[in-house]
Amino acid sequence: MMAEDRAALAAPLYGAATVHYAAKRYDEALRELDRLDVLLSCLHLPDINAAANILRALVLRSQHLLEAALDSAWEAFESLKHHPHLVLYLHSLCVLGTLFQLKGDVNSARVYLDLADRSLKREEFPRISRLVDEAMDSLGQKPAVGTADLIFETHTGVLIEKNKGEIRFDGQFILRDLLGAFLEHPGKAFSKEELVRDVWHENYDPRIHDNKIYVTIKRLRGLLESETGTSDYILRVKNGYCLNPKTRVLINRHKPLPETTT
Repeated sequence: MMAEDRAALAAPLYGAATVHYAAKRYDEALRELDRLDVLLSCLHLPDINAAANILRALVLRSQHLLEAALDSAWEAFESLKHHPHLVLYLHSLCVLGTLFQLKGDVNSARVYLDLADRSLKREEFPRISRLVDEAMDSLGQKPAVGTADLIFETHTGVLIEKNKGEIRFDGQFILRDLLGAFLEHPGKAFSKEELVRDVWHENYDPRIHDNKIYVTIKRLRGLLESETGTSDYILRVKNGYCLNPKTRVLINRHKPLPETTT
């Protein structure tokens, strides 16, 4: 502000709105977005403008103002036709899909979510992939059993791998919990600290846990992957480990119906 660089103010205003949205302070988020709109009215910052409209749509969606949210999402989508930005485009498609779903227009929701799913590169955009998968999951758009790579039955703890078939984890609770973390978030990079906290429920100590993590990951790979030893599912990434984002996962959370007698 002291330097009178108005363009430099745009990102902090957007960031403040994002923080308010994450904290569910929706009115405060909208006030920051209104301030940002005033600033953008005299600046040419198409990416910030599109991102701000997407965020406004999310805030309004959280306030159940679906028509206003849809207007903001459409404004973002239309602006991206003139100033393409792949991540924002994919995010706008996802938001449009969820808004149509909330309005009860399931067919339109599927169109936009399917378009997002076909357009994204999962290994490059794991966060958008998760958003799309969650939205499609809520529509019942899970992978068909015949096309899934890994099917996990939560009520039995049994995993079915497309080539190996049934894999059981009887008594192997650490392996099962580690697998569960990966299956719930394909493509998410889990740091060693996160794995120790979520799987072992301990505070990470490299002297104690580095070897535990290495050995457990190796055992899980041995159960899941081919005899060649190639790492098809569990990948080592810069910040830790992740399930290959290309993996098609089906998590069956429903208990089987009890058999009836006649």
